[in-house]
Amino acid sequence: NSSFTIFTAVVTVETPNGGESWQAGTTQNITWTDNIGENISIDLYKGGSFHSVISTSTSSDGFKTWNIPFSLESGSNYKVKITSVDDPGISDLSNSNFTIVANQVTVTTPNGGENWLINSANLITWSDNLDDNVELQVYKGGAFHSSITTSTPSDGEYTWNIPLGFIPGTDYKFRILSVSDGNIFDESDLDFSISTQIIVTSPNGGESWIAGHLEFIEWNDNIPAVDLVKIELHKGGTFDIVLFEAEDADGSKRWTIPPDIIPGTDYRIKIISVDDNSVFDISDADFTISRSIITVTSPNGGESWQAGSSQSINWTDDITEPVLIELYKGGSFHSTIIASTSSDGSKIWAIPFTLESGTDYSIKITQVGDPNVFDFSDNNFTIVGNQVAVTSPNGGEDWQISSSQIIAWTDNLTGSVEIQLFKGGVFNSTITTSTASDGAYTWNISTTLIQASDYSIRISSVDDGNVQDFSDSDFTLSNEIIVTVPNGGQSWQAGSSQTISWTDNISENVKIELYRGSTFDSEITPSTSSAGSYSWDIPEGTTARSNYKIKITSVVNPSTSDISDTDFEIFAGIITVTTPNGGESWQAGTTKSINWNDNIAENITIDLYKGGVFHSVISTSTTSDGIRNWTIPFTLESGPDYTVKITSVDNISITDFSDANFIIVGNQVTVTAPNGGEDWKIGSSQIITWTDNLTGSVEIQLYKGGIFHSSITGSTPSDGAYT
Repeated sequence: NSSFTIFTAVVTVETPNGGESWQAGTTQNITWTDNIGENISIDLYKGGSFHSVISTSTSSDGFKTWNIPFSLESGSNYKVKITSVDDPGISDLSNSNFTIVANQVTVTTPNGGENWLINSANLITWSDNLDDNVELQVYKGGAFHSSITTSTPSDGEYTWNIPLGFIPGTDYKFRILSVSDGNIFDESDLDFSISTQIIVTSPNGGESWIAGHLEFIEWNDNIPAVDLVKIELHKGGTFDIVLFEAEDADGSKRWTIPPDIIPGTDYRIKIISVDDNSVFDISDADFTISRSIITVTSPNGGESWQAGSSQSINWTDDITEPVLIELYKGGSFHSTIIASTSSDGSKIWAIPFTLESGTDYSIKITQVGDPNVFDFSDNNFTIVGNQVAVTSPNGGEDWQISSSQIIAWTDNLTGSVEIQLFKGGVFNSTITTSTASDGAYTWNISTTLIQASDYSIRISSVDDGNVQDFSDSDFTLSNEIIVTVPNGGQSWQAGSSQTISWTDNISENVKIELYRGSTFDSEITPSTSSAGSYSWDIPEGTTARSNYKIKITSVVNPSTSDISDTDFEIFAGIITVTTPNGGESWQAGTTKSINWNDNIAENITIDLYKGGVFHSVISTSTTSDGIRNWTIPFTLESGPDYTVKITSVDNISITDFSDANFIIVGNQVTVTAPNGGEDWKIGSSQIITWTDNLTGSVEIQLYKGGIFHSSITGSTPSDGAYT
């Protein structure tokens, strides 16, 4: 026998169980839990009372899809009841109410007061909570007029192009209704208007039209193209004449303005519907009608134009005939610029190179065939004659022969210039026959020119040699020597070899001298090639000073010379031994550092002295960098009287010894065990011990009766013990 279970049947509503908000027309999921096997029924309750059956019987699987009826009314007091079809006592009701939102729609535009134009595009807008499409309808005077669209998505907006044939009126309303349920709708709260309109676009204010010219009168309207309009001309706010009595309302009309019309700035156009005189429009602002004109715009006063340049003469006109352009000076005719050119508003004028300067020029432009249509420049303009002015060299400059210099000038030329050199007021040579008139030219001064102070420059136009200028005063061309090294701040050692450098523009030899400040000290060389450098072996005995200068002079012309700009130094070489300098104790066989200070550049030698007498060479030549590692010979004997001597390899007078003796300790070893009296057993292990100052290995030998017996070990570290 086995046990069995008795359980209590239960159904529990999960969704909707309170607080949900579901919209009519949507699909929602009803869910529950149960422990029964039979089918269940689902009912809808409202306000605590049965409302309708959702399902008479469905599987007890915990899930049911419910298509909420589109027409279900709004309410926040709905519940769902689920019941076993076999046992009505097994049921459950939603714990709390849920909400069903009924479908709705609300018109937002047009909602009253709008004025929409026939033949225009307008945006209809609304809000809704529908999922299906909507229909859009127009009502007039409370009665259905027409359907705009029978079905469009319920997305809240629709663009309506109002047809041309639509009847104007102020009593229109707009209705939106659900395609699924016509009882769900809304219409405009108040009436809106649909009307016709005419809008003048040209001329609409500010235009300037010319008598005798063809122009277009243009407008926008929303009346049928087959309807007619009347076009009137108004002047000074008053009707003037009817231009067109009955024209198609197509938005444009060609009008040839009568040539005898009275000019004025206060004209407007009025366009009126022939069928409805209340539909009209007039230009927003005045426009102008004028006679044919020419207006000079450039040059029109204040311009400054250069003779020889090309300039643009500009004007405006309303004519088609050619024009004559003339030049006036001081109010009188001067010359014809061009007898006939197209009236296109622009003409390039190549101003004659020879035209004289003047501030009283003006331009006259006249219609060919009608001398009464013309215009002058409003004010005078200037023509600047061609000119050039030398700015450098312009007097007082001292330029060195063989150097490169900038010849500078100002000019208002467009062509090239020639540059010439004069000496003593007489032509000397041509620097360049033609170069751009850009104000600067690099002159490489020839070494064949002689030194003199009476040179000048002439610059002249290549196009017109009468346009020229000279330097205001003479300038100088001279030879030159410039000391570059030593030119101040250098520090050179007595006994060393140094390079004296300079630049010059001479070919003869030079003399080189040494000065202390401004006082002659000695002659370095009486004559050497002017090649720009000289190797000077500074005498070892030269007195150390900080105020030396070098002077270099031409051997042909003593006035051509130069001296260092500021002082340089000559110093005596020094070496000072710092280690070993007395008291050190160094062991033979070790490596030690010999140190010193010096102010020399050449190599040095290092020697070892003992008892004040030369002993041996440590280094024949090493860099004077202040340090040298010395591996002390292993065999060097002990002594407390060693010194080191360091000497310049170039100047043996530059030397130094250790200030005091230092010690070298020779290598040694002392046996400590067995050292006499010990009794060691044959076959035993014993410790041989010793002391030493060695760094290498040792050999241990056995002697018997003072005679070598055998080697205990050929090599073992000198660590003081061996087993």
